[in-house]
Amino acid sequence: MNINIKIILLTLSAIAASSCGQTIKETAATEGTLQEGLFAGKSFTDFTLTGEAFQEEDACASLTFHATGQTGSGYEVLFHNGPIDGTRKTGSLVSVRNLYKSLAADGEWFPFEISVRGKNISVKVKGIDVVCYTEPETPYRTEEHSAQILGSGHFSLRGYTGTTQFRNLKVKELKPGTTNPCDTLPPVDEQNDHIIRLQQENFPVIDWHIHAKGGLTMEMAHALSMNCGICYGVGPNAYGPMKEGEGGYGTMYTGDDDLGEYYESIKNLPFMHGVQGEGRKWSYSFSDSILSKFDYLYTDAMTVTDHKGRLTRTYRPEEVSMDIPADDYMEMLVCQMEKILTEEPADIFANAFYIPDTLSAEYDKYWTDSRIARVLKVMKENGIALEINARYKVPTKRIIEKAKAMGLKFTFGTNNMGTGYGRLEYCDEIIKECGLTPEDMWYPVMSTRSARNTASTRGPIKTVIITGQNNHNWPVSHIALEKILANSGLFTVDQAISPEPGGDFSNFNVDFDRYELVVMDYNGDSWNDDMNAGFVKFVRNGGGVVIYHAADNAFSGWEEFNKIIALGGWENRDENSGPYVYWKDGALVKDFSPGPGGSHGEQHEYVMECRSQAHPIIKGLPARWKHAKDELYDSMRGPGNIGELLYTAYAPVEKRGSGRTEPLIFTVAYGNGRIFHIMTGHAGQTLEDNPAMQCAGFQTLLLRGAQWAATGIVTQPVPADFPTADKSVLRPEYK
Repeated sequence: MNINIKIILLTLSAIAASSCGQTIKETAATEGTLQEGLFAGKSFTDFTLTGEAFQEEDACASLTFHATGQTGSGYEVLFHNGPIDGTRKTGSLVSVRNLYKSLAADGEWFPFEISVRGKNISVKVKGIDVVCYTEPETPYRTEEHSAQILGSGHFSLRGYTGTTQFRNLKVKELKPGTTNPCDTLPPVDEQNDHIIRLQQENFPVIDWHIHAKGGLTMEMAHALSMNCGICYGVGPNAYGPMKEGEGGYGTMYTGDDDLGEYYESIKNLPFMHGVQGEGRKWSYSFSDSILSKFDYLYTDAMTVTDHKGRLTRTYRPEEVSMDIPADDYMEMLVCQMEKILTEEPADIFANAFYIPDTLSAEYDKYWTDSRIARVLKVMKENGIALEINARYKVPTKRIIEKAKAMGLKFTFGTNNMGTGYGRLEYCDEIIKECGLTPEDMWYPVMSTRSARNTASTRGPIKTVIITGQNNHNWPVSHIALEKILANSGLFTVDQAISPEPGGDFSNFNVDFDRYELVVMDYNGDSWNDDMNAGFVKFVRNGGGVVIYHAADNAFSGWEEFNKIIALGGWENRDENSGPYVYWKDGALVKDFSPGPGGSHGEQHEYVMECRSQAHPIIKGLPARWKHAKDELYDSMRGPGNIGELLYTAYAPVEKRGSGRTEPLIFTVAYGNGRIFHIMTGHAGQTLEDNPAMQCAGFQTLLLRGAQWAATGIVTQPVPADFPTADKSVLRPEYK
């Protein structure tokens, strides 16, 4: 292997050195330029050494100071760039303050500065402080590093791999008693500190889960990191569009613009740069181009949609509604974790295996072996690392041992609430008790998120259309629906056609376990109990559902179905079914006025208005577009548990409409399921005379909504023929 160090001066050609201990010399007693050869006549105590370094790819070298000739004497500053892979990086004060991210890059000249002032050692890279270490009165050193003590001595350069060049090396001798004005924190008591022991063993000490909130500033985090020897990963909370009362603690970033501004403000700071996905909107509210700028992504399962569709932050006791048996509630939480870890592009499962206080008193009871195995299996399949959280002290040793046996990788994290946070004490306990080694730890070079959860890695979505009865022309609608879905190549489609009205439903059952997506084109007689229970279970366990047009007229007396559709009409719906829901003054209104639910005026073309442009179903689509001739549902009633409102349209009085702006396309959350409700698409007399379903806007929204409901992602590009605000577009071939 070619190991090469070059020292380049303004007027002196380079020399090569390929072995440990190659030394260089200086020419002036107080200030001068380091030159080739030996420091034969000068020993330095306090000094400032400046210079520039240039490294080719995979190069590694070091500069040692206070070397006395004794093996291992002096302190070594490392020069080693490259990705975050668990190896020590440029600026590391080797085995005392190891760094794992380099501010410099290969292939560029970068400045550095090393200073010793009394007992303080500081290192700067590209003008940024990366080390500020004060040697205590009684430093802790292993036998291997026993000579790593401040005193006085020579400089030396050592090459490990590749080629490193230095130029403009200058040393300035400092007067005794010179102090570092940035050295404001007391030195660590290393005799009683576990972090220095990990540093001496070269065990990567990284806290990947720090937030600048609760009074903790970036400057404070920087100083604490250098003082205690823990490398920090600092991350903002990326939430997405927020409604009143949503979000966690601290600043929530809502879109590309504010998250991009944040990145620009911190990109040159000496932290690992992460993003925590907060809540469940984050994965589709920020573009890949923004998220990919960060070193890593992490999320937790502390915000979920519970068994009744309620947004629940499980760390807030007042939001945990235990209105079902505790074991059923735990099962809901585990299903949510499986869903989150399958669908969201996280590298790390943070606050992992956390459960609310009402359950945590019997933590091991609820975290059965089978439940643990289910979560770990999803993590293993998706290459997700397991955070060992120092604040919550989760997961337990039992879970960590199971994870290690499965070959999962680990990270450490704190999830601080303010300026007072510890020193990864629980993580240190786990290292000892579970025998973790550096090889068990995760680093960003191991990320698999870019290869996960894409349409290219899966086959067509297994879909069933339930039809056979409807007050609309179902013989046309179910064929048109199948054509639209099947012609896309994204779906395989079966039809479940019910008995005729008044027929025998005792044997009408759909094997929901066979499918990922159910498209409801049904409004008729009640199903049997097994069919009802199977449908609810399918949705609760994460199945995707499309509620198409008049399917929301069905089953007015079935409470769970009405929660799944959020809004319905006709079939004796009235104020007892829930409020009217409509859009007014920039918000959804719930109107509890009495009256029948469900109406529409005469069919006509109308303009759809976007209300949530960040959602993947409509991302990139026009904010306004003209829908082909269709019914425009109004005065719909129900629980009103709309997840994301996507499009509305105004129902004009002159067309016998409500005179209000009505919600027509939206999502619904129910259990672990995803529901896409599209009220448009009234079936015509024939497949040829069917403008509402031939509309390119309807077909595009159906396809994108169906894919999202089944998978949580949308891969389809915006079609070139999508309608404009002034003109509708038809696709008579349904593709």
